[in-house]
Amino acid sequence: MGPSRQASGAQVAQHAMNVPHDDPDERFSQALADYERSLARSASPSDTPAADRTNSALESPQAPELGRAKQCLEFLHRARRRGFRPALDGAAIDQRSSELQEAHPLGRYVIERELGRGGLGIVYLAFDPKLDRHVALKVPRFDTHSTAETRRRFLREAEAAARLSHPNLVALYDVGEQGATTFLASEYCAGPTLTQWLREQDKPVPPRQAATIVLQLAEAVEHAHSRGVLHRDIKPSNVILAERPPDVTSPQGADGFPWVPKLTDFGMARLLEQESRDTRTGTVLGTLAYISPEQAEGQVAQLDARTDVYGLGAVLYELLTGSAPYTGATDADTLRKLISGEPTPPGKLRGELPRDLEAITLKCLSRWPADRYATAHDVAGDLRRFLDGEPTLARPLGPWERTWKWCRRRPTVASLAAVLAISAVSLLATVLVSIARVQAEAARADRERASALREAEASRRLLYASDVRLAYEAYDANNVVRALEVLDRHVPPPGREDLREFAWYYLRDQCEPETMTLPGHQGPAHCVAYSPDGRLIASGGEDAAARLWEADTGRLVRVMHDAAAIEVDGLAFSPDGRTLTTANADGTVRLWNVTSGDPSAVLRGHTDHVLAVAFSPDGKWLASGSRDESVRVWDLAGGRPLVTLDHKLAVVTAVAFAPDGKTLFAVDESGAVRGWPTASWDGRWGVRPRGGDHFALAALPDGRRVAVAGRLRQITIWEPSADGHFTQLAELRGGHSDWIQSLALAPDGDTLASGGKDRIIQLWSISDGRLLRTLRGHKDRVWSVAWSPDGKRLASASGNGSVKVWQVHEDQAAVYPPLSTHVRDAVFSRDGTLLVTACEDGRLRVWDAATRSLLTTIDTLHQAVHAVALSSDGALVAARGDDHSLTVWDRATGQQIAGLPEYDEPGVAFAWALEGHQLVVAPDDHTLALIDVDTGRLIWSIDCESLVRGVAMTPRRQMILSGWAVQIRDASSGRLERSFRESNSQFAVSADGRMIAAGNAAAVTLIDAGTAERLQTLLPGGELVKRLAMHGSTLAVAMHPADISLWDLRTAQMLCRLDCDAADIEGLTFSPDGHHLVATGRDPTQQGRIWEWKIRPRE
Repeated sequence: MGPSRQASGAQVAQHAMNVPHDDPDERFSQALADYERSLARSASPSDTPAADRTNSALESPQAPELGRAKQCLEFLHRARRRGFRPALDGAAIDQRSSELQEAHPLGRYVIERELGRGGLGIVYLAFDPKLDRHVALKVPRFDTHSTAETRRRFLREAEAAARLSHPNLVALYDVGEQGATTFLASEYCAGPTLTQWLREQDKPVPPRQAATIVLQLAEAVEHAHSRGVLHRDIKPSNVILAERPPDVTSPQGADGFPWVPKLTDFGMARLLEQESRDTRTGTVLGTLAYISPEQAEGQVAQLDARTDVYGLGAVLYELLTGSAPYTGATDADTLRKLISGEPTPPGKLRGELPRDLEAITLKCLSRWPADRYATAHDVAGDLRRFLDGEPTLARPLGPWERTWKWCRRRPTVASLAAVLAISAVSLLATVLVSIARVQAEAARADRERASALREAEASRRLLYASDVRLAYEAYDANNVVRALEVLDRHVPPPGREDLREFAWYYLRDQCEPETMTLPGHQGPAHCVAYSPDGRLIASGGEDAAARLWEADTGRLVRVMHDAAAIEVDGLAFSPDGRTLTTANADGTVRLWNVTSGDPSAVLRGHTDHVLAVAFSPDGKWLASGSRDESVRVWDLAGGRPLVTLDHKLAVVTAVAFAPDGKTLFAVDESGAVRGWPTASWDGRWGVRPRGGDHFALAALPDGRRVAVAGRLRQITIWEPSADGHFTQLAELRGGHSDWIQSLALAPDGDTLASGGKDRIIQLWSISDGRLLRTLRGHKDRVWSVAWSPDGKRLASASGNGSVKVWQVHEDQAAVYPPLSTHVRDAVFSRDGTLLVTACEDGRLRVWDAATRSLLTTIDTLHQAVHAVALSSDGALVAARGDDHSLTVWDRATGQQIAGLPEYDEPGVAFAWALEGHQLVVAPDDHTLALIDVDTGRLIWSIDCESLVRGVAMTPRRQMILSGWAVQIRDASSGRLERSFRESNSQFAVSADGRMIAAGNAAAVTLIDAGTAERLQTLLPGGELVKRLAMHGSTLAVAMHPADISLWDLRTAQMLCRLDCDAADIEGLTFSPDGHHLVATGRDPTQQGRIWEWKIRPRE
């Protein structure tokens, strides 16, 4: 192969020297050049004596073509005589309207000046008045545009460039013709070429910067190759440097390089899918110092993507060494070196170059295309691996590789040497090669396995965060079934990392907040009631059965069933608790003995479903409402009907006696609310509001007012008036999204429970109309609700047959009591047993975190306490007042610790060391001090050189300061280790000190404390970041005025929001075990509050 290639190189040299002199095209070019020189010497085209000679010098078929070319030369001659203006700066552009009148247009473009010349064309700066922008206008050189082949090659540039769109390629805007002149309009980049930039450098280009520049060019070339376009003339002068926009960050490794490299001049481009019919073998295309060996040999058929890989290597070589790969005294000398030699390794010209980057360069410049990278994509990949510090595919050339290259250059000698040596080393070589292959394959497999594991874990973490957010949205839409299904996907099998944290457990608890669930009904459960002593719960449903349960344990006591009843639609206990009555679909009212479960009576009279029953407070009467549009009142002593009320009634859906027994109320499906005085049973009161379909009714304690609800998804409070009508007193709305099916009034006379078709239960305050709480957990509509006699529990019956019991009012010890002063801050002790709060009244309060009981109150010297910190052993409490003054107190005795150093200015930020009683204090904006509180000794004091707003200590023996910048300092000496600009008003640090969350305005930035890299920016939504708290991979963000959201730090995704009835939030902290999240502030009534969210971790 070597001799044949050498011969082809000689053929190229011979071709270059033996250009035929009688070629018509050569005569045409010579004539055109003569005419151009005549124009340069003459004042005008009419003064040109060479005109006739040029016409006569050509054969008649070429005369018309020469005439068109002469018109082009005359056009440029006139433009040159007017003079081109220099490049426009901002002020000159504003004056372009008047200046453009002096320039000659080409199409719609006005030429301003020449930018440069290439092998196929001249580039001008021109202005496009239509789009109000400058463009680079390329027209053919007239001495090269005289033949059909050169025009085809010029137009091919347009065909190639039109397919390309990449940030590192010069964009083509337009293609046009004017007369015989063809032109291209492309993006104008005002920066220098890479060649010009290199000449201006007074020191070598840094290796990483050079790699980054060529990486961007390689990505652009790969983009062109993917669309079937070769460049074939990649060199520094074809790389234009455009200014980097301010909002575009520099690529990795490009620090200090303010340009975006853009590849231009596709005048040498070849369409890969096009047959090479108009590029002849033997034609050398490209710039000699940068062309590949196969180009130098004129082997056009062998040009492919690897030809441009060579060009990328040539650019990288010049960036690293300052010169082209091959240079000679003459072109022939350069050509000889290119065809038969090897480039000098860059490392010999510049000793400090990384060996991997040298290997990449030499692999690109390999003489044989098969030894180069196959694609520009592979070049970009290896450069990226070099920049990332990973092993590259192009290893430095070792002795064996050098020997192999020598053998390929001298095959005859190498073959003879191989024959003599092969018998001695064949076995050893085979073993070594096999071992190397096995080791390489094992290493590759290990890398791929590790990479796959990393990607799988990243995908799993992303899926976890997405599913927790999905579960929250499902829960918020009352779709508890969907929320539980999504959450349960992430219960890990044995041996798998458990990703679950606070948000997962919190949502899981919210989806199943009930104390217990009572199963058993076959079909929907329509009604539920507590016995008067609270020991039993009765439920009835579509299966025609009434079930009795122990209220405390949920144990089924007995089932009372009568198939003839068809279904049970309502039930009620008698006031003495001995009798249970059921409303049945067969039109009967059945009375059951609670003790034995036997039926004691059947009351007949209704002609359709009985939907509701209610005992009078004294137990003498029983009222029933039916689909037959009547209410019957039964005398239980005689077992006979006392009165039938059916005037102006529709289907009666609910009945209720007033607590004093003086009034019976009923509602029906027409929307009517009716009331009858029990003394006379005359229909004195009635109203039929718009909307219709009332399904629920609750009589209020005063005996006059009544709450009703139904299809309108709102609760209205009515009171009978003297004129026989009802007057609406109040309206509770904004809670349910579908029909309200049931109402029940708590024993406190103010809390009203409503259950709806939307599967939720809501608790309302009648006195002020507030929605107190929403209970989610039912998987079907809530047909009925009932309170326990003590008002602590609520039972509910649902369409899926379940009966749930809810712990509605927690014990007083289960919540922190409200305070008469705002709560500004809170901190847990290290063991999580204590919570210390800072209050607006100047007091510190110490709470038992398990019982929420107040243990100690410390009266400080401050008018108000805004911040608090607890020493590692919990013995000392540091407090910052509203005037920024700092005091330290003994938690057990409440006595102030004396002897601290005094400062001219108050303290701004402070934090306890992780061990002992050393306190870090920022007494003013720029000073930091470490104090031994036990002795009062100042250990050290330093100038921070930046405002300090917060201090945090980490287990890595570091302190992290926040303010105008984030500073990381040694905890023992205060020595600055690193600092980076990140202004913030709030910040939090992970327990291991590796992650920083910095809040500023309405955004939170996540920062790697080790590298200072800004990882993500979170936008929680809200006006201002008030507080941040971090535990594990969970970040809690409190936004002004009262929004708290939880975020996953591993994926920077929001997980859920927490309900909080706050007017303002001042403090936010996790317990050390991460099972409790506490917020402090004030509620809408201006009371100080401590809100707590807790989880129950489970297996």
